[in-house]
Amino acid sequence: MSDQGKTYGSFIEAELAAERDRRNRFDDRGVSLVKTSGSLVTLLAAVVAFLRTGREYQFPRDAVGPLMLALTFLTIAAMAGIVTSLNRAYEVPNPPTLRKLLEERWAVDSEVSARNFVGEMQVHIIHSLRKGSNWKAKFLLTGLIAQVVALLALTVVVYIILLAYA
Repeated sequence: MSDQGKTYGSFIEAELAAERDRRNRFDDRGVSLVKTSGSLVTLLAAVVAFLRTGREYQFPRDAVGPLMLALTFLTIAAMAGIVTSLNRAYEVPNPPTLRKLLEERWAVDSEVSARNFVGEMQVHIIHSLRKGSNWKAKFLLTGLIAQVVALLALTVVVYIILLAYA
């Protein structure tokens, strides 16, 4: 039996596994982005509600703009996380193609031809997965940048509050 194509086949299998893992990591990071942003929005809402109940404390007007900016960008970050973790369709061999392997090609193809055919299908799946993962990466980056902007705006809010009551 020939070893022709085994090296390529192993490489393609490793790439397919890596691309599936990459997709799963983007999904996990998207969910984390939603959780983090949602938690920060909840915390901000609680702080604002707490501050509004005290009559002696006046929230500095200069802090309202940066606070609104932070809330807006945390919402954008959460939305980007949701979009990142959406299931993206990717192409896989359909059942008729797989049935054809068993019924028509199994008995007639050489081992080298079979490796080649399987390799072609795997490359097609990798291409499809990579397109979806690249799409997820763009939304994840958008969400992370939005979180950075929100945190910078929150830092400004804290400084304004500290300066107002220092």
